[in-house]
Amino acid sequence: MAAMRTIFIQTFEEAGARLLGNIVADIGDVFGINAVLGQNLPAPDDSLDKRRSQHRAQSFPKVLSGERESLSRKASTGLLLLGITRLDIFVPRLNFVFGVAERKEGVAVVSIHRLEPEFYGDAPDRDLLQARLLKESIHEIGHVLGIDHCGDPGCIMHFSSNIGDTDAKGPGFCTRCKKRLITYEQQQ
Repeated sequence: MAAMRTIFIQTFEEAGARLLGNIVADIGDVFGINAVLGQNLPAPDDSLDKRRSQHRAQSFPKVLSGERESLSRKASTGLLLLGITRLDIFVPRLNFVFGVAERKEGVAVVSIHRLEPEFYGDAPDRDLLQARLLKESIHEIGHVLGIDHCGDPGCIMHFSSNIGDTDAKGPGFCTRCKKRLITYEQQQ
């Protein structure tokens, strides 16, 4: 796809190096671009909503935008940044989100918190967690690359309102979203 791009995967609050090593390789393969594990970052100072005991999702892209700007000065290719955190994130009017993206800024963040089987009272399952994290990471990067939500429940770009939606979709793009991705890349 975009041979001239690199995806930096930045962690917040030590998201787990072993798990992320696989995600870096898988994301690079899916998008056909260079994916690199970046540095660990602290949670944004303004992110915690004490009343909800959750973190404001929009605080994370702000931090990533600053990191992207710094990395862009040193890079000769286009950069995308994906943040991964174990913290529980939300946006106003929703109880939680698995992730958010800022297309214009070229950044996205995904939370592992509600992707873990243990959150739902199930036994730990590293393979299931890996599959869920990959799906939500691809989904958010898809937004950064210009693709909106899709009505096809099997498409990776379908909105996940619960973990069942995540488990049922993807990991691939439907034909329509794949065309949108190719069109977007050709315009870049």
